[in-house]
Amino acid sequence: PPRDTFIGVVDFFQLGSSGEAGLRRGRRRRCSGRRPWMLTAPRSMAVYDVVIVGGGLCGLFLARQLEQQGCGSYALLEAHPTTLGGRLRNSPEGLDLGAAWVWPQYGQRHAPQLAEDLGLRLFPQPQQGMDSFRVEGGTYAMIERIAADLPKEKLRLDFPVARISLVPDEGATLEVDNGEPNTEKGKDDVCGEHLVVESTEGATVRARRCVLAVPPELIAESISFEPELPSRRIAAMRAAKTWMAGVTKVVMTYDSKFWHGKGLGVGSSGPAFQVYDASTEDESVVGITFFAFSEVDLTDEEFAQQCLEQLLHFHELTGGAPGDEFASAAKAYGTLFVQRWSKEPFVSANPSPKTVYPHPHPVPALSRPEWNGKLLFAGTETDLREPGLVEGAVGAAKRAFKQLEESRG
Repeated sequence: PPRDTFIGVVDFFQLGSSGEAGLRRGRRRRCSGRRPWMLTAPRSMAVYDVVIVGGGLCGLFLARQLEQQGCGSYALLEAHPTTLGGRLRNSPEGLDLGAAWVWPQYGQRHAPQLAEDLGLRLFPQPQQGMDSFRVEGGTYAMIERIAADLPKEKLRLDFPVARISLVPDEGATLEVDNGEPNTEKGKDDVCGEHLVVESTEGATVRARRCVLAVPPELIAESISFEPELPSRRIAAMRAAKTWMAGVTKVVMTYDSKFWHGKGLGVGSSGPAFQVYDASTEDESVVGITFFAFSEVDLTDEEFAQQCLEQLLHFHELTGGAPGDEFASAAKAYGTLFVQRWSKEPFVSANPSPKTVYPHPHPVPALSRPEWNGKLLFAGTETDLREPGLVEGAVGAAKRAFKQLEESRG
């Protein structure tokens, strides 16, 4: 039988650190003026008001907003079998293995406000020439705090969605024109429909509305829809490459900042394209992080060694001596963490990327609802101000919440 996992707060903190698709044609039953969210499906079937697909920052923050507004009829479905967070992840010491930065000085306000609401401070990136801010405890601390405040029975893990269908309630029929439910009779005529969200193992969840807080590219590659989505929507989703999904982060910890006064750089002689000071604000944990890309499967240690060699080569090009104190200290790292995002099936659509795609730009088509507002799209790539960023994930959740509110009006 399908394995349905509900996550408890204790389990979360332990794990976090590291046939109804057929549609009948015909006339619909008129529903006597009742609103969509007031109706019920067959009595034996529970129907949520909202189902959120995706347990990253966007999906969790949307759930937080629903909870705070008293909407108890919702569920969040996450594909990963053991943890939440999407592209946010920390090392055990609290160093970011995924998205790390926010830029409040450039007008980003949603993510900083959320961090403040969660009791988390922002601190400046400790490196000359960088004007970004990081979250105290790592961005994954936001995931932990949001999840801890949500009812554990609302968070369902190990539920990779394979199919979403728009179906009529019992006794009603559904008429479809060009991929959209026919609404010529007005809003009340579509109140006899609900959505069936089906997992890869055949488990189903029913809802009046569904929000997909998943990278658009993954939606296009892994979820089928009945009725089919418009071709323009599918094309837009396929073109929206998931930001940083092809990147590997290599994190090394040290006893002290051997690079102090000397700087950090990698040039272009190896797999890394950026290196930064990953230390905590109080320097209780000291480390560096490489952004890297490699087409070759190497062990974590081999890959880290390539990054170190690149760092030392750049050090020599900028005046350092082979085998000097900088070089000796760089080789003496303590712990090593390698996060290969391209190998995460619920993040990357391509396990063997050939390039790191450019930063995404706003695409209005990605944010528009389908199926008369019953199917909504969130996730950072759908944000119309800061797609791909932490700020975009929070902004997209706020926009999706507003769309849900409007669809109830």
